[in-house]
Amino acid sequence: MRVGAPLGHTFMSPKSLEILQNNEHFLEFLDSLHAAREHWIANLEDRPTEMLQQIAGRICTLNDILERSNYKVAKERWEALRR
Repeated sequence: MRVGAPLGHTFMSPKSLEILQNNEHFLEFLDSLHAAREHWIANLEDRPTEMLQQIAGRICTLNDILERSNYKVAKERWEALRR
């Protein structure tokens, strides 16, 4: 795993990510990150500026992890398998 990889770069090998995406528990973990991101988005209203910056940072971090993990692809694949 490449810890601290610059944005736009894969943070782990494609093979490792593929293996993780084949594990339903990994999807549950990503689902929890997605829910956390949605929670923070919902809490943006009526916050002081300094809190907005902190919340925006959390949202960006969660979004980055979800994008790098190909969350949408994994979610679609597992939903199709569950049908």
